[in-house]
Amino acid sequence: MALTLIVLIMALGLPILTLALTSSLITLLVFTAINLALLLIKKTTPEPEQGASFPIWLPVAGVISSGDVFIFECIRMTRNLLP
Repeated sequence: MALTLIVLIMALGLPILTLALTSSLITLLVFTAINLALLLIKKTTPEPEQGASFPIWLPVAGVISSGDVFIFECIRMTRNLLP
């Protein structure tokens, strides 16, 4: 309920560009967190006998790429805010 209220206040009170930038940054953070979780699962659990398996470099590449884009966007936004 509180999250719905926060989203409603942001949607009504912020410009569309700010909402777009915020949602893209949150999406990048979610992708980074998912790839970190996949990396931890891959390192701590044995290989499954059946089902899908993925190489270790895949979540590492996901963390690096999502994290780099997130950091780049934060730096770019910070530079645009400064005079």
